Amino acid sequence: MSSTTSSNIKYWIHTIIVIVLMFGFPMLPTISPLTDYGMHIAGIFLGCLYGWTMVSVIWPSFLGLLALGFSGFNNMTGTFAAAYGGDTYLFVFFMLSFAALITKAGVTDYIAKWVISRKIAKGKPWMVAFLIYTAAFVVGALVSVMPSIVICWTLSYQLCAAFGYTNKDLYPKLMIIGVVNAALMGHSVFPFKALAVMMTNVLTTQLGVTVNFALFTLFAFILGFGSIFIWLALCKYVYKPDVSQIKNSTFVYENTEKLNAYQKQVLLLLAALVFFMFLPGFLPECGLKTFLNTLGNTGMVVVALMICSLIVKKDGKSFAEVADLIKSGVPWPTMILLATAMTLASAIGGETGIKELFTQILSPILAGHGTVLFFVIIIIFSIVATNIINNVVVGLIVVPIVCTFAGSMNFPPEILTVALCLMLNVTFLLPSGSPIAAFLHGNSEWVSSIEIQKYSALFIVLYIIWAIIVCLTIGNILW
Repeated sequence: MSSTTSSNIKYWIHTIIVIVLMFGFPMLPTISPLTDYGMHIAGIFLGCLYGWTMVSVIWPSFLGLLALGFSGFNNMTGTFAAAYGGDTYLFVFFMLSFAALITKAGVTDYIAKWVISRKIAKGKPWMVAFLIYTAAFVVGALVSVMPSIVICWTLSYQLCAAFGYTNKDLYPKLMIIGVVNAALMGHSVFPFKALAVMMTNVLTTQLGVTVNFALFTLFAFILGFGSIFIWLALCKYVYKPDVSQIKNSTFVYENTEKLNAYQKQVLLLLAALVFFMFLPGFLPECGLKTFLNTLGNTGMVVVALMICSLIVKKDGKSFAEVADLIKSGVPWPTMILLATAMTLASAIGGETGIKELFTQILSPILAGHGTVLFFVIIIIFSIVATNIINNVVVGLIVVPIVCTFAGSMNFPPEILTVALCLMLNVTFLLPSGSPIAAFLHGNSEWVSSIEIQKYSALFIVLYIIWAIIVCLTIGNILW
């Protein structure tokens, strides 16, 4: 049997399993404490998780919404309106479109080059690495993971060549892995990124809790940027690459580029948008706060895009072609998954009995051990699982569990929910963890899969310990 035939057979077997789970599971005898409605939702949930992991993102998402239309959740029109017309979905859509403006303007490349051209790096190998990681973190936060990785890998190659390193040396291999971690952590630091929106939306849907943007960013920054220091310490004191070539060098990366007027305007618009999104969290009750809350985050991003389309430059062209930003900035597979995932989270929060089922299963395990053990179990499971299967899938399993036990264990659910937005991005140990992990493992010219696993495994263990400490200390202080 040819490999193509075998692959086709597996595909159709997985497809049948998805369909059977979605439409066959509700026909089974009701599993207490699930309700009849809960059996429908559980089947759709399991079918989507299986489909996203084993088959595809696109058609299982569409099928899941169709199944929801027959489940009693809502009529078909209402189901699709909830999925694609909700404020959270529209916010992500417009935010991704705006982020494309920053990339197109060349601002991300400038920021990365400016960071690594600091003279304090001369003769200091770990300061060189720190600046590269900082650049990856900042670009990942402002735009996205992939541009951050591509830009900072390119700069790393240039620096390593200048210092006399080749792809056989350990220092550049560690740099390549560290850039991916820094970019992923930076991408997690703001609450308006896609994964963060998905996870916090589950919290809002099930418990009615809205996460404060400022607290989210502060906590995420500590948890995420701290991982850079963990990686640097691990490299310097455990892996100990030869850094004598940098210590003996006077080379400093020279950035001759200057921000042009257009790039400065784009940065000003970005700063204004972020400022007004965070401002309501700091204002007392007043007319401005009421106005900003009424406008909402989605409205603020739309205003920014409207300004881009409204303003005409000297050459007669718009400040930015919004249609082009949408084409280049919106990853539609992610948006399709997001629509179904958020609608499923809303359905699970209804009278399904799913929360009660989680309680029945986990209560005997956690009995008498309290919050600390719960935090440890959730953090370890999340990071380990997300390196094997899709991080969105893991999040949709774990966040409802956090919501279920937050009340009985008397801890703020925001702590673990925000932490999960970062931990679910520690996905580079195996290529199956995420598209970014596959991209890293595909860079075999510089670092092999075995080397990635060898050097990142201990880091992940240390990051788990770091996450537990931060959640139990700073998390409790903030919330």
